[in-house]
Amino acid sequence: MKKYTDPCAVQWDAWFVNRETEQGTRTHAFYLQNGPLTPSGDPREGWGVGHAVSCDGFHWESCPSVLPPLLDESNPADFHSKFTGCAVNRDDVCYLFYTMRDRERTSQRIGVAISRDWEHFEPWEGNPVVVNEDTVDIPVATADGAPRAGRLIGYNNLSHYDWNIVDARDFIVVEREDTDGKGCYSGYYAAAADLGGSCPVGVIVMLRSHDLLHWTDPRIVYHVDHHGVLEVPDVFYMDGKWVLCCLSGMNYSGRAVTSDPYASNATIVAYADSPDGPFLEIEEDNILIAGPTQSGFTCRSFMHRGERLLVYIDRADGKNALSLPKVLQMDGGRLRAHTCPIPEEHLGERLSTEVWCDEPNSFAWKTYGGVSTRDADGVLCLQTAPKDYHAVSIPLPEEIAAAGSAMVCAELCVQGSGGIFLRSRGCPYVVLLEAKEGRVALYRLYSFDPLAARKFAVENGKRYAVRCILIDGVIEVYVDDVLLLQCGLPTDRLSHLGFVADRGTLTAENIEIRGLL
Repeated sequence: MKKYTDPCAVQWDAWFVNRETEQGTRTHAFYLQNGPLTPSGDPREGWGVGHAVSCDGFHWESCPSVLPPLLDESNPADFHSKFTGCAVNRDDVCYLFYTMRDRERTSQRIGVAISRDWEHFEPWEGNPVVVNEDTVDIPVATADGAPRAGRLIGYNNLSHYDWNIVDARDFIVVEREDTDGKGCYSGYYAAAADLGGSCPVGVIVMLRSHDLLHWTDPRIVYHVDHHGVLEVPDVFYMDGKWVLCCLSGMNYSGRAVTSDPYASNATIVAYADSPDGPFLEIEEDNILIAGPTQSGFTCRSFMHRGERLLVYIDRADGKNALSLPKVLQMDGGRLRAHTCPIPEEHLGERLSTEVWCDEPNSFAWKTYGGVSTRDADGVLCLQTAPKDYHAVSIPLPEEIAAAGSAMVCAELCVQGSGGIFLRSRGCPYVVLLEAKEGRVALYRLYSFDPLAARKFAVENGKRYAVRCILIDGVIEVYVDDVLLLQCGLPTDRLSHLGFVADRGTLTAENIEIRGLL
């Protein structure tokens, strides 16, 4: 099983729109092509907006790319390759919004290109459609409704700040009702604003439009409470709330951006009662997906058969790719990414789990940290010495090992910590549910070098449904059907899968191990 990756260029941020056809609903993905895999003499080759189409979010068909850089000296504001945007289907006409970049590659505006055949796009002659209003204060949505204003950083006031870019990027458009009950659109983009602090801060600005070309009434609907930057917002309505997701993290200039001390890169979530904001975080639980820097990023979503599917960019061990889709749901008023059932044609036969091999817990010596048993009902039990860990595994068939794509599921109960064992490229790894530390963590053996972790309240003796997917250079770990870990991990030559107990016991029931075809 392979995820979609651009065949000729480096793939980055993606966004999605649906189109009804005689064959049914087709989802169009547009994404950044940031340079060719093989350099060429033409500066436009491989630099544009990639295009792919899918019927189910798993299988993508590559289409010719669109909107290469103009490199036109007569149009210095829309000179270089595009940055992130969105697409809107209005009466079967595709409005493809994108971030314009000027000749110096430092400043941004938002433009739109239009297509009636969904293959050939022409930039609108009235571009840009959005430029920061930087000479007047604009409203800031507040929780108590108290009046507040801020000023965007733009071309007329950039020199007043220790700031080097005019941020106006990553447009996302949603349909809504206007205050008069008529249909209209809200557009949201990432910018920077002076809100009275010692430094500009990242903000999300909202505008309104009735025709997708003329945008008015700017207001700041979300801002960070630290000197940080935001990127790639997504906005949608779900279960009575308006939801805003956007990319942030420590490398975006913020030390305590997320509610999880183990996450350095995250898509954070805020909620509002109105599309006009204010969007507010639940401070103790503000994460949709998160992990180390080498984890998924730039989340965008689309509707598919009544469900909202999330797709992000996997920064894999190798090339970037569109992630497997996830199902977005509100659980107790909190947004979560759930497993999207893998199509049956991609699931191999269940592998036999009757015989388990003990794994040594040393890089050189045949030392073992415990014992394993399997009862008549197929329940696997691992018991370790007080200061040791113990793992068992089964070897994978050659076709699975070579493809490097597999899934292991089980109901796990731990005392201490325990979880999944895997061996890839000859190197062993473990995913542990750690009760004492209150987290789920990925380690490289035998040194237990930490690779990724997420805060999670593991209870000793409680049963958890754990699913681990390994595919195309990434690992995904779900606990009780909610995505917790996702990050780059070498998965080719995936030779063994199994389970591990760490300084305690683990039982594994209803075990299922399959290759992904």
